[in-house]
Amino acid sequence: MLTSSKSEIGISTSSLVIDSGATHHVSNNRDRFLDFLALVNTFVNLRNRNIVSIVGIGSVQLSQSILLHDVLFIPEFRFNLLSVSMLTKKKGFIVSFTSTSCFI
Repeated sequence: MLTSSKSEIGISTSSLVIDSGATHHVSNNRDRFLDFLALVNTFVNLRNRNIVSIVGIGSVQLSQSILLHDVLFIPEFRFNLLSVSMLTKKKGFIVSFTSTSCFI
């Protein structure tokens, strides 16, 4: 089980944001990838209408029991993104939220 709690510190570039609206997992840190496939001329449209380059795709070990596949490497992202829909649909995990925590 992976647990995340509400923090008063704010979001840093190493933060992991759990997003129920995200379609993909995203990392801004190339060092986190266990395997990596470089991509060229691949882009994603963000909700703010900006277009950013997807530099690569690969796998990231989130915890001892959670290995994420098809994680997009986007260095321009300000934080790392964990897609709830990818966890529940592709991996079969259950994600629960309280007012201050998230349990996977």
